[in-house]
Amino acid sequence: METFGEMARRLRGDRSLREAARTAHIDPGHLSRVERDLRPPTPGIARALDDLYDAEGQLVTLAGLSPATRRLMSILGKPLELFS
Repeated sequence: METFGEMARRLRGDRSLREAARTAHIDPGHLSRVERDLRPPTPGIARALDDLYDAEGQLVTLAGLSPATRRLMSILGKPLELFS
């Protein structure tokens, strides 16, 4: 099974890390650490990357968010960074 970081790198494809970070509003250094599985993704990062890569919830699921949290995020339509 892929780790979150492995899947995020694969889904990023030909995009540069800096371009993905800028588009998802994530610090490039932090994104690098998340992609190398040195830091766990926050719910906000998981959702931002899932949306950016059109991953249909795969990254959010892989990040280990509960179904209730995923549902609340979809209802609110934005990351739950304030709750992490």
